[in-house]
Amino acid sequence: MNHSLLKTVNKCQTLRSLKSIHAHLLVTSSVVSSNLILNKLLRLYSRFGAISYARKLFDEITEPNSFLWTALIHGHVENRRYEEAFSLFTQMHGESIEPLNFTIASVLKALAREGRVQDGETIYGLVLKFGLIFDQMDEKDVVSWNSMISGYGSNGRVDVARQLFDWMPERNTVSWTSMICGYVKSGDMVEARVLFEKLPTKDLVSWNVMISGYTNASDVDKALCLFEVMPIRDVGTWNLMISGLCKAGDIKRAEDFFNMMPNKNVASLTIMMDG
Repeated sequence: MNHSLLKTVNKCQTLRSLKSIHAHLLVTSSVVSSNLILNKLLRLYSRFGAISYARKLFDEITEPNSFLWTALIHGHVENRRYEEAFSLFTQMHGESIEPLNFTIASVLKALAREGRVQDGETIYGLVLKFGLIFDQMDEKDVVSWNSMISGYGSNGRVDVARQLFDWMPERNTVSWTSMICGYVKSGDMVEARVLFEKLPTKDLVSWNVMISGYTNASDVDKALCLFEVMPIRDVGTWNLMISGLCKAGDIKRAEDFFNMMPNKNVASLTIMMDG
């Protein structure tokens, strides 16, 4: 029975159809019969941006387990309701519900992004929250490590981010790029370049981070050197170079780059007009 209901819920492609099926499940009392169905409903409401419906459903669950708490917390994070996500995590902790690794990863992501939000807390306060949560984790997977590195780097604590990076038992490209990005944001292009040269697999994101760092530091020549040897470029790469050249006052070369672009977008035109 539950398998059949789950298949029905999985077929929902719109918020309207989800509400209709949810209403049917309420009438038949089927919604309370399976945590799998509840989990799926929470995730779908969040995916459709109806986080208030997800919260209402959750509040009607008598004893939500770790998976249901995690579904709601993750939904708030994905809908950029970061403060509420952390509040839910605090509530979860207060009710002695043991978090999953994915719960922790979602909260870390929320705190990393919350660094950009003026919520009355200092950035250092957020960093302390990161440390408290991270230290409580029994198993730290690569996503959690990356979230920590990104969070500290974004909030100006590149020294702590580097310590974490060095302690990581295994790293992926995101780990390296997050650390490079931390150095770039702190204005330390020397360390960023050293790490970039050691990066085992350089993807487009890591190349663009370096290009952006050099153009922001008004070092267009080094940006150009990297641009020339890039194996692949996207519109964003070209826009970074054009913007950097405009900032440097080299409008002629910026125009040349603009004319050479294989593809342009609205940002390309805006950069040239503003330049």
